[in-house]
Amino acid sequence: KVQEVEVDIYRTLLDDGTTALMLSLLPDTSSYDSLVTKNEFIFLVDRSGSMQGERMQQTSIALNETLHILPDDALFNIIGFGGTFQPIFEDSQPKSDDNSFLQA
Repeated sequence: KVQEVEVDIYRTLLDDGTTALMLSLLPDTSSYDSLVTKNEFIFLVDRSGSMQGERMQQTSIALNETLHILPDDALFNIIGFGGTFQPIFEDSQPKSDDNSFLQA
């Protein structure tokens, strides 16, 4: 089944001449049964050498603020990538699980 998806692309030229890009994909959920559907958020975090220092600090702050505003019943996971990729959790965890939230 083909489903329509809203696509937004945000691009910013940074002071050092590099470009930051964010891609947002939002499926049409109007046909979903709200009793069955849960919100799941997967965050991809660049952990390569170019992200050291202030960039990683800013990323950490933004991610922390974003996790706090997720719906209470949301599932989440964070996948760090650089030379390899590594999820924090094997499976997405509920935001309501204090241990998972603190580990993130």
